[in-house]
Amino acid sequence: MKCPEFSVPFASPSTDSLAVFTEVIWTCDAGMRYPDTTTRKKMKCQLDETWDQPITAGCESKSC
Repeated sequence: MKCPEFSVPFASPSTDSLAVFTEVIWTCDAGMRYPDTTTRKKMKCQLDETWDQPITAGCESKSC
C-alpha cells in the first residue's frame, strides 16, 4: 500500500518512499521558500493511501 507520487516545485523530499505511514519532509532549495515564508513542510501517507497535508504551493524565490 502506498500514496500517489507527489512533487513540490523547487523542493526536495527527505525520502522517496511512498509507503503508508511514511513521513516526508519537503525542504525548499537554497534561496527559496514557501509562500508562508517557511522552508520545510511535512506530509504523511495515511492508511487510506492519501497524503494527510498535501502541499498546495511550491517554493519560490525569497524576496528582499
